[in-house]
Amino acid sequence: RDAMIAFGRMAPRVAVVGGGASACALVHALGEDISSGVIQLSLFEMGRGVGGRSATRRSREMPELLLDHGVPAFSARTESFAELCERFVDAGHLGRLSKTDPSQSIGILRQDGTYEAEPSDDTPPRFTAAAGKGISTFCEGLIRGGGDNSSSPIVSTVFSTMVKELVPLDEGGWRLAGKDGTDLGEFDWLVVAGNVLGHPRWSSAFGGSPPLVAAAGQMDDAPLHDALAALSKLQHNPVTACLLAFEGDAAKVWASLPFFKCAFEEDPVLARLVVRRVSPTLTTAVVHSTHAFSLGVSDVYGSTSTAARLGGAGTNAEREAVILEEMLAALEARLVPKWLSDATMLKPAWGPHLHRWGSAFPAAPMLPERHAWVPSARVAFCGDYVEGGRAGTVEGAVTSGLRTGHLLREELLQ
Repeated sequence: RDAMIAFGRMAPRVAVVGGGASACALVHALGEDISSGVIQLSLFEMGRGVGGRSATRRSREMPELLLDHGVPAFSARTESFAELCERFVDAGHLGRLSKTDPSQSIGILRQDGTYEAEPSDDTPPRFTAAAGKGISTFCEGLIRGGGDNSSSPIVSTVFSTMVKELVPLDEGGWRLAGKDGTDLGEFDWLVVAGNVLGHPRWSSAFGGSPPLVAAAGQMDDAPLHDALAALSKLQHNPVTACLLAFEGDAAKVWASLPFFKCAFEEDPVLARLVVRRVSPTLTTAVVHSTHAFSLGVSDVYGSTSTAARLGGAGTNAEREAVILEEMLAALEARLVPKWLSDATMLKPAWGPHLHRWGSAFPAAPMLPERHAWVPSARVAFCGDYVEGGRAGTVEGAVTSGLRTGHLLREELLQ
């Protein structure tokens, strides 16, 4: 009640920019308050759905396609996160990655062509997509309060929307606008769940000053300036992904590979390969490049990527084709003839498509926790880019989102 009076309306309004795991975990943490109308929360995401790096790629060309092209699986090293994941397994939002099923093996493909599975004894519990679903179902479950996927999100979601302008309000709070100047509303608090909104990478990807940096220039708020200065030091490890789907006999051959995910030993182009058996007649493959290779092709995002479609990030069809050809040639050299009989097994029914993860894999120095909470400007930062024991992981993202949700509750409902 006090918070409602303080913000001059029935409930304080919170804008969350970014729809990855941290944003969805924040929604989960505030679930009861959102459902009861004590807090109003709107989530803005450039993509077509939630998930961020843990999103699932789908296609109108192939309706049965489920392609987890960023995070196919993740581990739980803390008891609290493992318990959350187990609850989501029981609810059908996640599956457990088996330590005994060869088709779910994780290991390394040596230069001599042999595959070596990692020891299963000392690995933490891992979670992946539930059968017949994509990994994005985890985030979808978080914004549904942990309920089944037939229930509606408890939060207002605005997809396919790029927040391009932030305007600080005289009375405190923020007004958001889209890339064409569309008014997205006024909010009492802003949560930055995607670091690019306040990071120099915005300028190289989309042009102009990062929206939060531009807004901070209009404000005499030292803590916010300090936070943005710290955020600007954050590094990223870019990854270029080649996305493929195989049907029929080729699907069966790919499904017979002895792993779910493998790292390539000492390869200048390829970092890892993920193979998913979607159905007996459909197998998908995601090839991730090394960071060094991706840095060398930083001008190409992929014509079907959200950054290119919605944000206008640079891409070039001819360059894209050359990059894909180089990645597939490197893949052929590692898999044929040891694992695939010939190069015809590399001709997909869907793809190849290129996707660039430019800022999805953060690297040190991370944003210190003391800068992630800026009440003087009514701004909070959450994500795997925030310093913590599990920074840079899905677990770190979820932990950051839950922590930010608890801080917001204390601030808004005191």
